[in-house]
Amino acid sequence: MINKKILVLGATGMLGRCVYKYFSKNGFYSVFGTSRVKNKSFYFFDAKEIDSLENILGQTGQVEYIINCIGILKSGPSENFSINYLLPKQLEKLQKKYKFRLIHISTDDVFGAHSGKVNEKSTPSPNNPYALSKLKGEVTSKFSINIRTSIIGFDPREKKGLIEWLIKNKNKNIQGYTNQNWSGSTTLQFARFCEYLIKNNHFEKTRSKTNRVHFSPLGPITKYKLLKLISEKLNIKVNINKFEAEEKINRNLSSIYFDKKFLQSYISDTGKAIIALKEFEEK
Repeated sequence: MINKKILVLGATGMLGRCVYKYFSKNGFYSVFGTSRVKNKSFYFFDAKEIDSLENILGQTGQVEYIINCIGILKSGPSENFSINYLLPKQLEKLQKKYKFRLIHISTDDVFGAHSGKVNEKSTPSPNNPYALSKLKGEVTSKFSINIRTSIIGFDPREKKGLIEWLIKNKNKNIQGYTNQNWSGSTTLQFARFCEYLIKNNHFEKTRSKTNRVHFSPLGPITKYKLLKLISEKLNIKVNINKFEAEEKINRNLSSIYFDKKFLQSYISDTGKAIIALKEFEEK
């Protein structure tokens, strides 16, 4: 059997490194990755020089799936948010020539903080430059799917994200917001969901219904409780104090395409999901 070829864009970032590692450990796939830091294991690719991506596609041969894990985070420099929509739109153009299917990560932030429970049919309400850039970057071609979620995971290289922030504040006092909810997935759960889409024609079956899906097996949970669970399961000694943020967040991703039973197969218990991620990272 011929292995499926997959290209992971951003294979050294928080999400991409986990996705790349997950598929690399499975013998059914031939996996390639890109990095904006020169690394002999990956193709060098700077998303600011989008045209160079075509050179990579020429070297890998026929790639069946591209998983785009490149994006400027909300905390990143606003002048670079354009990458969040320029890169996915360029990928759509390249699909005509290279015939790959595209899995693109979007964000729950396309909905405002006070949106409440939202599904794929809900009208987006972005209210900041980051959210606007991510909504503008959602792809529409019949060979593309956007996954809206919020990710937690390890990021040993750039040390960004909630887990790294907790580690950085070890043995300190920090604030945990009791009036801000979070719902989303771990990087491992996201990788497994990508595999679900790739296997057994699920990509085509899902795309025939929608070009965007909400993937949120975890939550809703307050950020205070989330921090408490992460520190407990990862044995990060930190004192977390309850605190009410100036802005309340009651946003909660839900799906009309993936029911509770399906999502529970990805571990819907946040504590267990964090442990599963830790064990995967240690392998």
